[in-house]
Amino acid sequence: MLITAKIFEDKGGWLAQCESFCLMTQGSSKNDALSMLSDAVQSLYPNFNHQVTWINEKEGLAAVESESIAEALGIMIERNRNDSDLTLNEFANLVGSRNHNSIYAYERATREASFTKIEELMKALGKKLVITLAS
Repeated sequence: MLITAKIFEDKGGWLAQCESFCLMTQGSSKNDALSMLSDAVQSLYPNFNHQVTWINEKEGLAAVESESIAEALGIMIERNRNDSDLTLNEFANLVGSRNHNSIYAYERATREASFTKIEELMKALGKKLVITLAS
């Protein structure tokens, strides 16, 4: 699974932004910003097996790549919930769940969420799930 990120120049430096993971880092060059993004993901989720790679360096498009779809989606759910300043209980109530255990299980990838469920969760956070296929 690829989670896209944008690398762009801003006021003399380079920024790496991964909206799906609610992360932004900076560096002195494109590659430095990309490396800092990888470091940020690794710092927050040390057990998450991932690579940050270029998709199209000229266009500033990169990706956080992982073979574990459940882990990547769990991080996306958790980061967006935290970005919305919601506790597990508050988020569970927002989506009409009786308790927070299922949300916690999705975030920890101990339970796999369907794309319909992920779309529902993201919509509750004011986000839109967009899926892109690539070869």
